Amino acid sequence: MTKPINASRMGISNKLILLNMLRYSPGTTRKELAEKTGLNPSTITNIINFLKGKDLVVEIGKKKNENPGRNSIRLYPKRDRKKVFLVKLGVEKTYTGLGYLDNSCEVLKEYETPKNISDFFELVVEDYIESHKPEESFGMVLSVPGIVDNKHGTIINLPHLQWKEIEFSKKIRSCIKKDIRIWIENEAKLSLRTEIYINDEISGLKNGVFLYISQGVGGALYINRRLFAGNSFTAGEIGHMSIDVNGPRCKCGNRGCLECYISVEEVVKEYERLGGELKSRLYIEKFRELLRKNDNGEIQAREIMDEYYDYLQLGLVNIVNLFNPEFIVMGGMGSIIPLHMLNRIERNLKSRVISSAAGKIRLVPSKIDMVKSAMVGETILAMDYYCREMVL
Repeated sequence: MTKPINASRMGISNKLILLNMLRYSPGTTRKELAEKTGLNPSTITNIINFLKGKDLVVEIGKKKNENPGRNSIRLYPKRDRKKVFLVKLGVEKTYTGLGYLDNSCEVLKEYETPKNISDFFELVVEDYIESHKPEESFGMVLSVPGIVDNKHGTIINLPHLQWKEIEFSKKIRSCIKKDIRIWIENEAKLSLRTEIYINDEISGLKNGVFLYISQGVGGALYINRRLFAGNSFTAGEIGHMSIDVNGPRCKCGNRGCLECYISVEEVVKEYERLGGELKSRLYIEKFRELLRKNDNGEIQAREIMDEYYDYLQLGLVNIVNLFNPEFIVMGGMGSIIPLHMLNRIERNLKSRVISSAAGKIRLVPSKIDMVKSAMVGETILAMDYYCREMVL
């Protein structure tokens, strides 16, 4: 009985491998699939026919061959075979959207995040019902700026919104009156999924850190090509690394956390406390203004940002010495820090960390903005589950 079971498992594995290859590299041909997997052409053809029969794969266009012979047909995942509803919860703004089988997504709506959790649930449920037909849906994914228990669908703590111990999945199902699939994940962990998928600068690397800078400061860890959540889902909370025992009180209750010095909220407040004027209303937009003022040579902005970069560099030194990563991706608002400044920080970083780690660290900006970064990660998370279900 062993051989048939193993053969069956191998067949399922090959189907999933090919389907995911087309999701992550759409437009691949049968010939290219055979070359990349080592599977023989007849096996490739059988699997593609199976996936087409499941309405998961479509043939669109041809790729011209360099050698004489027929041009190869390009294969794509069927984009709208299933849709997943996306919610990107932010401290100031919330975005809703749809994710598709080819890992693409679109933003549907954006609005200011309600301070009241009941109002938030009402908006999410309304958008979910309006956005697509029930038969098209493969559930909902929520991205949050805080700690979650993704096994039980619970928001453990969102310090900036003061939301704690909220049974999100249970509440949403009750409101919709349907037992839909729901995933909840931290925004930095979702964004790291996206970077692994799209960022050529970290392609092939197996150990890294994602630093997420927004109103707070978070992070995610990538260890031996796997996301690491920790024993109670708090791994990667880089913002709560204490760098000054006598520093200001953090929202987590500790003193002198890195977040108190490099979050966009804190640096904006410090600039304004010293008399600086910023026209925008939201902290994220104020931070953009502050960067522009710094680039334009305003003295006060430059002084504030020089101190900001010193603290950022201190945090990065601690990260490198603690984790010895191959890369650090600057995400969230960290992705808009000028490249010349990131290059300078990287040079200084290499002179301050343990010498054996210095030559192997890359500091790179996130490839896309903080909203799409989280939403693509949400899409990948849900569609990975969908594909496994479809080939079992």
